[in-house]
Amino acid sequence: MGMSVTGGATNVTTYFVMRLAADGTAATALTITDFDLQYVRSGVAPAAKADATSLAATDSAHGDNQAIEIDATDQPGLYRVDWPDAAFAAGVPEVILSVKCATCFTEHLRVLIDQPVDVTKVSGDSTAADNLELDYDGTGYAKANSTIGTCTTNTDLVTAAAVRTEMDSNSTQLAAIVADTNELQGDWTDAGRLDTILDAILTDTGTTLPLSLPAALTKGTADSGSTTTCVDAARTEADTDYWAGSYIRFSTGLAAGQTRLITGFTPASDTITFAPATTGAVASTDAYEILPGVFDDVRYWGGTAPNALVAGRVDASAGKIAAAAITASVFAADAVDAAALASDAVDEIVDQVWDELTAGHVTASTFGKAVGDVLADTNELQADWADGGRLDLIVDAVLVDTAQIGTATGASIAADIAALNDIAVADILTTQMTESYAANGTAPTLAEALFAIHQCLMQFTISTTSYTVKKLDNSTTAFVGTLDDATSPTSLVRS
Repeated sequence: MGMSVTGGATNVTTYFVMRLAADGTAATALTITDFDLQYVRSGVAPAAKADATSLAATDSAHGDNQAIEIDATDQPGLYRVDWPDAAFAAGVPEVILSVKCATCFTEHLRVLIDQPVDVTKVSGDSTAADNLELDYDGTGYAKANSTIGTCTTNTDLVTAAAVRTEMDSNSTQLAAIVADTNELQGDWTDAGRLDTILDAILTDTGTTLPLSLPAALTKGTADSGSTTTCVDAARTEADTDYWAGSYIRFSTGLAAGQTRLITGFTPASDTITFAPATTGAVASTDAYEILPGVFDDVRYWGGTAPNALVAGRVDASAGKIAAAAITASVFAADAVDAAALASDAVDEIVDQVWDELTAGHVTASTFGKAVGDVLADTNELQADWADGGRLDLIVDAVLVDTAQIGTATGASIAADIAALNDIAVADILTTQMTESYAANGTAPTLAEALFAIHQCLMQFTISTTSYTVKKLDNSTTAFVGTLDDATSPTSLVRS
């Protein structure tokens, strides 16, 4: 198995499968610098052996006598090898490429150079190949041997008579066109048919047409600018905002073809300010012209979409307005006030506000959210006050706990107080207390204080500076104190 290249081919890359000499399995993780690369051309002494060097990656640019492993997991044993151009120079029919590695079988690849083509069939047809060979003798087209034959007659060619007939027909149609245009020219003359119609329209509308469209107020070339300014030192107007209300149109540069409303003019810096911003910044040598405000409104409103309309009132009825065309951002501050709305319009707006559903108003600190929260709270209170609700159960519990307050005097509370008055001192002194001790640093109850004093005197142990007080069972520790000295203590601190 081999491959073929054109003589003089450059940057030729090949792929070799390397197998271990020990068992014939695919060789992976070979050290590229262990590869010996060599080639021999037909009838020529072998080229000097070259030690391979590593390519950086499998898709790196060609490098003479360089190699790399393709994929040890999914294509084990496969290595890319790049060869020098000298191996494929024209002049010999083939070259043998060899890759040698100490632990592997040496691999060889035969490469044919300028391999001759021997076509025996064309589209599976040997006769077609034979006929093609007859037509071309190896040096070019051989007319004498051609099986195509020569053309002697062709009934499909257009005759001169047919061409003349077609021209005569076109001439008749051309004459008709000329006659029509002549008629149009007559119609447009003073008192002609179309001129008369136009005069009648002007009479009905009380309108006259100017002989030409108004020209630009001035033209100039920018020295610099931005997307909202144009600076031109040639502007000599002295009044502030001299051009405000007019339009500026750019004919060259990044803003070419864009028209913007002039919002200000600063004579000191020769700066024209406009809005909205252009899509590209104005730069040096950008050409511009300044147009009248009212004219430009009508001109661009009637043609392409206007940038702004600053003329007076326009009486019109809009059949349809695009979605999201009217938003809060398109209105200037105080553009619509109470005086601009009819009283019934105000009433309708108020009705819509009060009829608006509270659901969906969730933005914090808004009136709609506050109303919704109050409604939610009152709904919850209604449920709490219902029989068995949270507040109802709390009230019921309070009534149970305070029921004795409403009992007749002497029957409950008065009787309990009288019973307390009947307790004798002997009952207090002869009643056993429940053993307990206050936590360190916590004020004790009377019982806790008595128990601490009693046990300090009755049941304790001393070990060095540790003073341990036991409980009544004489085994469980009640609390521990620390003496200031193991032999001659003068103070005790509870631990």
